[in-house]
Amino acid sequence: MPPSYQSVFHSYSDVPEGGFHIHCYSFPEVFGEKVRALGERCRPSDLYDVINLFRNDQLPAAAIVHDVLAQKCAYKDIDIPVLTDMEPHKETMRTNWEPMLAHQLPFLPALETYWDALPEFFGWLEGQVPQQRKALGSVSGAGDPYRPAYGQLGLRARSGNSLEIIRFSAGNRLCVDLDYTDNNGGRRTRTIEPYSLRRAKNGNILLYGVRAEDSQIRSYKIDQINEASITNKVFVPRFQVELSPSGSIPPITQSRGSAASLGLPNRALGRRQTTRRSPRRRSSIVSDGPPYVYRCPMCDKTFRRKKQDSKLNAHKTKDGWQCSGRTGYFEKMIY
Repeated sequence: MPPSYQSVFHSYSDVPEGGFHIHCYSFPEVFGEKVRALGERCRPSDLYDVINLFRNDQLPAAAIVHDVLAQKCAYKDIDIPVLTDMEPHKETMRTNWEPMLAHQLPFLPALETYWDALPEFFGWLEGQVPQQRKALGSVSGAGDPYRPAYGQLGLRARSGNSLEIIRFSAGNRLCVDLDYTDNNGGRRTRTIEPYSLRRAKNGNILLYGVRAEDSQIRSYKIDQINEASITNKVFVPRFQVELSPSGSIPPITQSRGSAASLGLPNRALGRRQTTRRSPRRRSSIVSDGPPYVYRCPMCDKTFRRKKQDSKLNAHKTKDGWQCSGRTGYFEKMIY
């Protein structure tokens, strides 16, 4: 697809007038590429990325993502992935979930939080209309959604940028422990389901959420929030989650079949491919040495094991430095 022209987040004082901009992959192309990767190799990072892209509340049309995916699968000569292709990979996904993702995230949710979202995602990709949820603002009478770019709100707490912690939790459907100062000056903590930031008529920026203990809708002034921390309590959204920053996804409204207007080659659109690559043949020669291959997620070094054991001994990187990786992820079996 044509590249997307996006601004670079730069919060320092030396940013020039007009800011910095860069050409990058469009959102539908990133989405299509990740779905293709999920179907072809089914790694934890692929599942995590696909569901997070799907949960973004500024999604492009499913038909556009499907068309891009069809092009990429045709180029690779593979079938468009479907839900039934995922099930054989679940146990391997479970084995590799923590080793491959835990070191990359501030908090690692359970695999089921993402795996259980696959039926809804594939239904959406194939044209089913997902469940429509009301915007919390239309229920509470709140103002317009407020969507600052990442790092632009300036709300900081001891644990880092509280807004980004709240955004991360909302995107991963995790409740937040909110430490805030009430209107009487007292300090309180509440566990909430975060849904949106909204600008009130008096100019105040409010965080809207649902209190986990009694399901009551509540708002919290941003300037009274002391700290936010992630919990392991998963929530099923009752309203639209509206915490994606604005401007991150350019509006795309073309309908299915408009490949020419998207700059896509006119081939293999909208249909599942029926040809596959020839299956990889096993070597007739039995490999010497242990058959199980594990890869360190920190330094990318591989280790062979006689049995399925992801524990790694102390080792050095390829540059000779001591590596901190102690748990590998299963990559393949050598016959």
